[in-house]
Amino acid sequence: MPGKGLKRDESLRADYVKLISIRKAHPSLWRGKHQGLATDGDLYVFSREDEASGDAVVVAINRGKAQAQVAVAPPASWGDQPVLDLFGSGPKLSKDSKTGGYTLAVAGRSARILGVK
Repeated sequence: MPGKGLKRDESLRADYVKLISIRKAHPSLWRGKHQGLATDGDLYVFSREDEASGDAVVVAINRGKAQAQVAVAPPASWGDQPVLDLFGSGPKLSKDSKTGGYTLAVAGRSARILGVK
């Protein structure tokens, strides 16, 4: 069906536009230091932190088909600021009141980018 491919192309284009916007707004994504946070299995989670600007993001990529989750510690530079799902592709984050970390759930074959304003 011709219309189906067009719909997928527009969805992919919209994702690229959103990703480019996120990258431009967060210097940590283009010059920050990379640190792996969770690297086992299908879920790959890493942080990028830029010392010059104080910007930091956490990126989670699920290469598997099933939802995966992991507990991650937020970058220190986030402080008590509210954490945003910059890519807007996941459920609400739950923060552990004891550890201060977040339980990050990522649907199969998708990604999340977390940061603060």
